Amino acid sequence: MAYFTHTIDPVGRFVEKSVGNTFEWSVNDNPFGLPETWGSYRHKVWVNDPIGQGFRYANVYKTCAYVVVGEDESGKTIEERWDIKNRHEYLRM
Repeated sequence: MAYFTHTIDPVGRFVEKSVGNTFEWSVNDNPFGLPETWGSYRHKVWVNDPIGQGFRYANVYKTCAYVVVGEDESGKTIEERWDIKNRHEYLRM
């Protein structure tokens, strides 16, 4: 069962350590549609952003996630490193 109704095809969830918020993530369904200066992001982390797109590009690992929070004046990504806990991947049926 998904935590958020706006999450599309979630593959797992985790808790961000510093604040304790739970996030779900899915596979990035368009990794080649990103600007060239952004590099490659394998995942989408779903955030509660009803005005924006509702997700942020990221790479989710076992104990941390690198999440895109913006871009600089040259078009390169600005990332935040989130320490995470309770990472669970959902079972595929």
